[in-house]
Amino acid sequence: ITGPAAMTAVVGTQERVVLAGAGIANGDIAFFAADCSLGPATPSLGPLSVALASPTGTTGVISFTPLTTNQLNLQLCYRFRPSTFAKPVKAYPGFTLSIFSLLAMSESPLTAAEKLGGTGAPKSATTVARTTQTLYFAGTGVSSSDRAY
Repeated sequence: ITGPAAMTAVVGTQERVVLAGAGIANGDIAFFAADCSLGPATPSLGPLSVALASPTGTTGVISFTPLTTNQLNLQLCYRFRPSTFAKPVKAYPGFTLSIFSLLAMSESPLTAAEKLGGTGAPKSATTVARTTQTLYFAGTGVSSSDRAY
């Protein structure tokens, strides 16, 4: 597998990733985990069946909808044609997936507990049309360069 190197996904959103490489085939298995040696039985995301996207075996597609958060820098784990050759899982630590999510939002600064998104964390804000309003966000992957609409 030669790409992509870094991928991001958002909790609850359908994601589609095109993998590039050589020898990719229908039935290959991909998953994302902190440790590939544990195998596809204990992944953070997956196992995902690979669909061949080119007749030459140079691209494949995986589709998924992440349901959990706080998953940063998971490495790609890949098994070529497990039913035919029973190849071991190959770790690709240079190919990472980070799963982002919004945990809290408020018109006032968030407390440390609210930033964790637990019970009672504000999840809505009220504003008035044609006015400037500062909103505060917390979550996995939230940065000052993000934009909300």
